[in-house]
Amino acid sequence: MATGRDHARGNRALRTLLPSELRRRRSARIQIRNLLENFTSTSEKLSQFAVQLLLDPAIPAVNFIRGLPFLKREVPIDMLCVNTEASGRVAFDVLSERRYWDLDHEGLVQLTLQHHRIRLVEVDRADIDAEPRASNCKLIWSHRDHPVPTPLEKAITRALTAHPGLTARSLGDMIGVRDPRPEISALICQGMLVTDLSVKFGPSSALRLVPNPWRPPTRLEWLKGSERPARDG
Repeated sequence: MATGRDHARGNRALRTLLPSELRRRRSARIQIRNLLENFTSTSEKLSQFAVQLLLDPAIPAVNFIRGLPFLKREVPIDMLCVNTEASGRVAFDVLSERRYWDLDHEGLVQLTLQHHRIRLVEVDRADIDAEPRASNCKLIWSHRDHPVPTPLEKAITRALTAHPGLTARSLGDMIGVRDPRPEISALICQGMLVTDLSVKFGPSSALRLVPNPWRPPTRLEWLKGSERPARDG
């Protein structure tokens, strides 16, 4: 159990780290939103999957790879790619959202990704639409532009610094907000808070600050996509 001294030290560290950490994470979210605009008009499902990835606390970075160099040429890839501490770089082939590849091009893509040490995982619509994660992410992302006044943001930070794992309902009671889920959702989208998206998001959802986030026991465990074996030859 944390002592009063631990909480005081945590508060001092948070006051020191939060401004730069917050700017970095908000900047990353702006970059992701710009990334989404690149293909939202052509692939709503791909955009939905990108949102799910960026809201996952185990994934610090998401990119969209249009192509990679291999054998003195640029090979079209057109995949979302993430960086994880446990799995390294992973590219997701969303099967229903890309154009048809013949066997030669599919083999070339696999060799290109292997050359760049990027693991390839196949994803289908069932993975993206799996509940309750799909609905949770859609709801949370819908509040991404909800305004959170600075005094309220500081109150939430203080409450969760002192009580990590506080539920949304208990947090609302502490900060005097009847239903703080819009504010919580906005801060999740900004990279300040995390919650377990594998259970329905609601008043009983446990919350943590990002400097000490909840981590799933196996990263990307929620994704049923399978790694594609390399072709021979």
